Amino acid sequence: MAPASHPVARLPAEWEACVVAWGEPRYRGKQIFDWIHRQGILDPDEMSNVPKRLRARLHEEGMGWPIHIVSTHESADRTKKFLVGTPDGEKVETVLIPQLGDERVVTQCISSQVGCAMGCVFCASGVAGLKRQMTDAEIVAQVLLGRRELGPGQRIRNVVFMGMGEPLHNYDAVARALVLLTHPDGLDLSKRRVTVSTSGLVKQIDRLGADFDGQV
Repeated sequence: MAPASHPVARLPAEWEACVVAWGEPRYRGKQIFDWIHRQGILDPDEMSNVPKRLRARLHEEGMGWPIHIVSTHESADRTKKFLVGTPDGEKVETVLIPQLGDERVVTQCISSQVGCAMGCVFCASGVAGLKRQMTDAEIVAQVLLGRRELGPGQRIRNVVFMGMGEPLHNYDAVARALVLLTHPDGLDLSKRRVTVSTSGLVKQIDRLGADFDGQV
């Protein structure tokens, strides 16, 4: 697996290795992962059981939200579409879709690239071509942001890679994002509830099938 691009994309074992290298007890690594992925807290100053010296180190590491919400549009059917901004000024979309008949159950549609190189005639994402790959942290943070925007009693049950971009054209970042989204110590989404939609990159489909037993 390719290295994490940002602190938000580190796995528990990687966090444990980091904190040990910084002279901290190993268990601090799992605490940090829990704050990020189970509790949705990315500001070190809000991690109440993490010592001040370690919170300072997390700031130095660049811990924080890798994306932010630019605007929100809610449709009559309660679907919420978010325009999400990145640090370099690019924008992608993510959407929260409540289940018909039970709005407590939500599907989130997420993006994996800024633009797209595939050029599918039915899709507007590729009109301007591929601008850049989204990072693993930017992909996962869409779900962390989405969870923060849920209404009372709602939960994200399904995640679909059907937003902007061809997921398998950004394989390494998507593969790490899948591990993070389904990690039992974090968001703990069922692998059966995570769907990767593709225009048909056959070799990458086979590769993902070997690496991830979710829905392709």
